[in-house]
Amino acid sequence: MYRPLFSIALVLGAVAACSGASDQALFGSSGGSGTSGASGASGGTSGASGTSGGTSGGTSGGVRDGGGDANDVLDAACGTRATAAPRQPTYLYIVLDGSGSMLDAAKWTSARAALDQIIDDFRTQADRSLGVGLMVFSDTLDATNSAGPYPTSKDIGVAFVDQPQHDLLRGRIDPANASGSTPTLAALTGAYKVMENLVVGPPLPQNGRKVVVLMTDGVPSDQVPQQCIDAAAHELGKGITTFTVGIGPFPSTDTGSYDPVFLGGLAQAGGAAPVGCNPRETTNAANLCFTQITPGADTTKMKQAFIDALNKIRQATASCELGIAGAIDPSKFNVVVKSGTGVETVIPEGGINGWSFDTLPATKVILHGTACDRLKFDTKATASFVEGCETIKA
Repeated sequence: MYRPLFSIALVLGAVAACSGASDQALFGSSGGSGTSGASGASGGTSGASGTSGGTSGGTSGGVRDGGGDANDVLDAACGTRATAAPRQPTYLYIVLDGSGSMLDAAKWTSARAALDQIIDDFRTQADRSLGVGLMVFSDTLDATNSAGPYPTSKDIGVAFVDQPQHDLLRGRIDPANASGSTPTLAALTGAYKVMENLVVGPPLPQNGRKVVVLMTDGVPSDQVPQQCIDAAAHELGKGITTFTVGIGPFPSTDTGSYDPVFLGGLAQAGGAAPVGCNPRETTNAANLCFTQITPGADTTKMKQAFIDALNKIRQATASCELGIAGAIDPSKFNVVVKSGTGVETVIPEGGINGWSFDTLPATKVILHGTACDRLKFDTKATASFVEGCETIKA
């Protein structure tokens, strides 16, 4: 039996990824030291319900979802090689409105506390498929006094969130306070320039998805809203998606200060609007194309709303495309997803809930339906490719 490579964390919230190739076993080996589970018996460390010595039937985590030929794949009885299945990375650039109106109704303190927690989470998760940067405009650290251009020297570029990047991100938001006007077009223009010219370094992979997240409580003070919408549509054509988080009363009592139609139009033009939403919605929150945060007296609840909004965007931007390195035999190729609780599942090829190749010769695997959901919505899920076993079909 072979000893495959240890799989790395794949989702946008995944816990510590491997630092380079490893020879640890992905599946338990007969009489060996089974890894990657919890409470294994003698000789099978960390195996949730593995048998003594990590024997067949005690696969990493000790739990499986499959039968017959699928179990052969999980036991590696027919396999010749297993490798980690790296996903397409995401580059996230958060653009936060620091205008004076953010001081109202604890919007600023709630947003800052939420970003602190999210940034801490990024560091803990150490997801090497995620890069994060932060721009804050019009706040007390904005030396341009809301005039731009952006980003300023205080803002933080996109990078993997290791400890130094974590400290830079926290250092940008923690000492700042809301202050000036709302130069949205200038801020977006600067953000788009950053993403157009972005060159990431290790450990972030190249060719990731570029995402700008605008979090704002007002309409632009520097130009008419339509110019922002046009800019978002233009950048979508360059592969940059714009998500919008609106922070204000809904339904709005003053569309000159907080305009859901502007926010909905921006999200739609930026390619982030959910299917079936109405960009001109003004009364029914369920139909909005952007993420709405309504200020209230409960600051804890508002902080959680910010966290939920950013997590929702992370899930929406998580890729279900897994890169293939080198040549493979497509007739003897399988995809295994391991949940955060240790359940291993052989995903069948084909069907609405399986996987498919992008082309042949294949350069990547694309997960569909529930197979995709297994990675998007489980922050500790991992995936790997097993070669040598006959492909399990839907």
